[in-house]
Amino acid sequence: ARAHRGGRTSISAVARAALSELLKGLRPADSSAGFFTALNSGVKIKELTINNGVARVDFGQPLITAVGTSTCLKDGARAQITETLKQFPTVRSVLISVNGVLF
Repeated sequence: ARAHRGGRTSISAVARAALSELLKGLRPADSSAGFFTALNSGVKIKELTINNGVARVDFGQPLITAVGTSTCLKDGARAQITETLKQFPTVRSVLISVNGVLF
């Protein structure tokens, strides 16, 4: 999506910015307050589109590091991404993939 249309920032561009902030990880103050993230650091967005209420986001790196609680981590990562994108009124559902493979 184009970043600007008629002088206004597109929802896709704003959603990409919000997701990029999430992917930056926690600030020291967040960690000190007890917050945590399920997402690996260094994850980058390859593609993000929003069409007919569906946000499709593809990442270029693994979202989580598989450990004993990988199901919990996967659910946590999915929830963080989904809720970040569903804050936008044009997003009703989210499809997440890594290098084209559904997550």
